[in-house]
Amino acid sequence: MGLVPSAGVRVRLVRSVRLQWLQAGFMLAAIGAAWLIIAPRLGALAAGCGAAAIAAWLAWRAGIDSQRGPDCLILHEDGQVYRLAGTGLPRVGRPAGLLQWPGLLALDLQYDDGGAETVLALSDGLEAPAFRTLAAWGRRHAQRGLA
Repeated sequence: MGLVPSAGVRVRLVRSVRLQWLQAGFMLAAIGAAWLIIAPRLGALAAGCGAAAIAAWLAWRAGIDSQRGPDCLILHEDGQVYRLAGTGLPRVGRPAGLLQWPGLLALDLQYDDGGAETVLALSDGLEAPAFRTLAAWGRRHAQRGLA
């Protein structure tokens, strides 16, 4: 028997295509900002070196993040959630709040170890039944936690 019970609904969080495009846009904006800040002060050569360094660092971080693998949430009917991330050790907690917009779900999780985080789930990163299940589970248990 492992640390995580096998019962419960598994929701696999896959990186959304929209999120990947936003990440690429952020990288381009960061590189452009480095160029615009450094070039007038130190010249084009220094700006090129600075922009290349920032591009390399952002690409390295994106590579580490993509190798980590998808996260998985295991939802239980008693309101507990197990979050399996790339570390291998599950974090156990309960939902503290939920915000839902068309195509986007923000689930606030309060962990038993005192930590908290917000899990963003985009509809194109989940299958439709999994998105609906996560939204219904979050609404039901977040209301219990806030009452």
